[in-house]
Amino acid sequence: MRHKISTPTRRKRGPGPAPPAGRSHALDRWAATLAPATIAALFVCVLVGYLDPGTPKSYIYQVILVLCLLIAAAGGRALIGLKGSADEQPAQPKAGTRLLFLAAIVAAASLPYLHGLTIGFLADDFVLAAAAGAATPAEAMSSPVFRLFYRPATLLIWWLGMRLGDAAPLALGILSLATHILNSLLVYAIGRRVIGSLYGAALGAMLFAVHPLHVEPVLWRCCLSDLICTAFCLLSLLCLEIYLASPAKRHRVLAVAAGSAAFLLALLTKEAALALPGFVILRLALARADRLSWRSLAAAVPSLLTLALYLLLRLATFHQVGGYPVSLQSWHVWLPAQALRQIGTFLFPVHTALFSQVMGPYLRAAAIALMAVGVVWWSRGLPYVPVRRLCLWLGFVFIMAVPVALFGSVTTLLVDSRFAYLPTIGLAWLFGDLCAGRGAHWRRGGASAAAIVAVAALLSVWYTMPWRAADRLTRSILSATDRVVDDIPGPPGDAILYVRDLPLRYVNAPVFNTGFAEAVRLRVPRVSAAYTVLPIRDIIGQGTDSRMDPDVLDWSVLSPGEYVVAWRPASERMEILRIGGSPRPEAAPGEAP
Repeated sequence: MRHKISTPTRRKRGPGPAPPAGRSHALDRWAATLAPATIAALFVCVLVGYLDPGTPKSYIYQVILVLCLLIAAAGGRALIGLKGSADEQPAQPKAGTRLLFLAAIVAAASLPYLHGLTIGFLADDFVLAAAAGAATPAEAMSSPVFRLFYRPATLLIWWLGMRLGDAAPLALGILSLATHILNSLLVYAIGRRVIGSLYGAALGAMLFAVHPLHVEPVLWRCCLSDLICTAFCLLSLLCLEIYLASPAKRHRVLAVAAGSAAFLLALLTKEAALALPGFVILRLALARADRLSWRSLAAAVPSLLTLALYLLLRLATFHQVGGYPVSLQSWHVWLPAQALRQIGTFLFPVHTALFSQVMGPYLRAAAIALMAVGVVWWSRGLPYVPVRRLCLWLGFVFIMAVPVALFGSVTTLLVDSRFAYLPTIGLAWLFGDLCAGRGAHWRRGGASAAAIVAVAALLSVWYTMPWRAADRLTRSILSATDRVVDDIPGPPGDAILYVRDLPLRYVNAPVFNTGFAEAVRLRVPRVSAAYTVLPIRDIIGQGTDSRMDPDVLDWSVLSPGEYVVAWRPASERMEILRIGGSPRPEAAPGEAP
């Protein structure tokens, strides 16, 4: 009598992807163990000055070295899944829960920055505003600032914004905040498709929305190009996910066409999108779990053709590549360093200058130690992340950091953090992927993840304070310049000002490191020219007419209509030091004239 052999029923999994088995499982364990240690080792090489020989190896690097090793150990333990498993996912949420998460993402992306909408133009903003104030976009395109970079979409946005007059700073600020909210929602939408968990995708998007690295791009108007470029890049990647998931050929063709159009708009906004086809190829290569599908890789051809079209348009307009000079000789050094600095700043968002103003380097070291302990505690019990998604998220960081590295921009602790806005999205997705695999430990893991998001939001609110102070200082300087012009004897229509002791930054927030001459011409039209009196090495000028070396000025004879004024921070006034046409004051014995 033949007995029927019953097969065990397979337990229904949650919405998340299933963990690999067999050889793939062993590969995941090896990759999960080696990847954090490798990244931490390279990151430590950057921190201890291996790539910056002039940096002294102080005691703080020893502390960071130990903390990086702790994080590497915790990350390896978390990713190989000593506790929990990826098949224990929380239940599928209801529609009301989805709406609640969407509202939470919008609130996280807007609340920390709402009080920054009143911040006006700062530094580079005045340069862009002066160039975009031309009568037509074509005339604005011929200005030196827009001839340096091929960004017609950015030019058009600024040109339209300047048509609003005095309301331009507020309008551009609202557009920046709205774009950041859109980017946070797109991070959620893509994470939802790739990670397969609403909880993980929402937490990753909320961390991206409130991360302190994003204070500069959201509050500084000239970073609007970074925000819009990121939005178009994410739209292109969302179209790629639709292409991979849609069975209908018609929908796939429409997705490819829409993704190529979004990619072209991203390129026309800023050069940071140049590396996107590299990530598209990586995503298509990792889309199949069994074998490499060359038919899937063919979907990367439209993005490559779009990139070629952009380069042709750029060459036809400039007759050269344009932009900053590319340093290909040091790409093998700066390329990994740039991405690793961004990873380190994402893990330890410690504003060096702001912390130093409170209690010096001790508070900074304590903050880094506290963040490291928090990461170690949070990572306890995490399941592993499959190797393909681990490579996907980290690959996004390294690939999207290529344009920043080639064009010579180096991101330090929250200075020039706009360059990390696009690449570190991969780290937000990795955070969400880890949160999605909490399984039976979801309650504890969800609470700790919410605590991480809350700490990041509080830091972002704190980091907006220097920007508000820089805005107040900028307004005071321009008002004082307006008053000192009224005190100038005679008709001031052709007055030429040389301004000394002008502050460049306030706790790393830009004040007048650039754009003072343009700001004066916009605010005080009775001044025909304005020069910033600072050493050439201390200011990045937009041209030779916006800066003046103090030694040259001290020995120069002023013509009638030229005036030397100085900013006095104690009284917040401009003081007239020399008047053109009058005898130069004699220097006291032993003093420089």
